[in-house]
Parts: sequence; structure tokens; C-alpha cells
Amino acid sequence: MGQRGLLPRPRGSGVPTCRTRPAHSRGIRPRPRNVIPHQLRRRLNGIVWKFRTGTAWRDVPERYGPWATLHTRFRRWALDGTFERMLRAAQARADA
Repeated sequence: MGQRGLLPRPRGSGVPTCRTRPAHSRGIRPRPRNVIPHQLRRRLNGIVWKFRTGTAWRDVPERYGPWATLHTRFRRWALDGTFERMLRAAQARADA
């Protein structure tokens, strides 16, 4: 089991994936190609931590990455519908 409040690591092919359209088609600057999946998971955990605790972005622990990066990622995912797709995927998996 992982740490309390953090997202579990994916196991096997049963984990739903949430792919987004290319950033350039949404009018958003494309993300750097050097961002690797564990960094995205760390950032998502930082966003979850921020909303679970209700603290300001500047108070998010450094282990999740720079607070400005987390805030930018949150805004980008909120605007492009990533959170809605993640919720639908989680609901579909729970219903299966």
C-alpha cells in the first residue's frame, strides 16, 4: 500500500489512461518532451495534496515539485478537460 492520500502506482494494463489532444491543437504551448510519467504522477499527487489540505499553492511541499509548476499543470488540466476524463475513467473502472 502507498502513502495515505497519494495516488497508487499503476499495475498492469487494467489502469485507465487519460490521453489528451496535442497541446498545439488546443492553442496551448506543448509540454516539454522530457517530462516522464513518474514526474506527472508526483505533480498530480501535489495537486491532490493541495486540495486535500486546503493550503495555498506556495505551501505545497517541495517533494511534489515547484509550486508554480503544479499550479500551471492544474490550470492546464482544468482547461483541457483532463480532470473530467480522469473522473469518467475512474467511474467506469469502479462500475466494471
